[in-house]
Amino acid sequence: HALLVCDLGCDRVFQYVLGRDGALVPNATPSIKAHAPGAGPRHIVAHPAKPWVYVINEMSSTVQAHSFDPASGSLAVEPFQVTSTITPGHTGVGDCNFSEAACLKLHPSGKFLYGSNRGQDSIVVFRVDEEDGRLTWAATEMTGGAQIRGKGPRDFDISPCGTFLVLGNADLDTLVCYRIDASSGLLARACEVASPAPVCVRIVRAGGPIGKSSKRPAE
Repeated sequence: HALLVCDLGCDRVFQYVLGRDGALVPNATPSIKAHAPGAGPRHIVAHPAKPWVYVINEMSSTVQAHSFDPASGSLAVEPFQVTSTITPGHTGVGDCNFSEAACLKLHPSGKFLYGSNRGQDSIVVFRVDEEDGRLTWAATEMTGGAQIRGKGPRDFDISPCGTFLVLGNADLDTLVCYRIDASSGLLARACEVASPAPVCVRIVRAGGPIGKSSKRPAE
């Protein structure tokens, strides 16, 4: 297996080979750098079916997309795309000038990519091109404001079925559940509950062992 590690302080993604005995050995290409000095790689996700990997950079509020070579277990040194998580010209209730990106998640279908912005207080939605993996902005869901409250969107998770996204607003002590439109990937707010300073959100399948399907085999 390949292990990819974001290092925000070094502005690099480190690459290891995970051996059968549990040993971690640096890859032939030990690391790749962020697209710009001070970008700050924070989270990384791999496409479920295609050789593409996406890195969200906290300080520059960007996503950089890389091709992945399964044979060597390494990323292409140069990204094939770098795009902002803050939509150009977009105005909202948050502060775009001091925004920092946080979480990054791919929809289980691989068709949509989501990233959270603290400061602008938003979730950006990208469409993933099925042919080349490039990202196209689809929407910016504002999580802050008087009508849809959500300051400091830090972490979120997507249900295994791809129907729901649950967001933790660390600075407002709330969890917000959104319904995901299967065709567009856009979000619609479903409910909100109190939760003191949520910083990590994970949806775990119920009704059976974790990581296993809860469906019984046909008899």
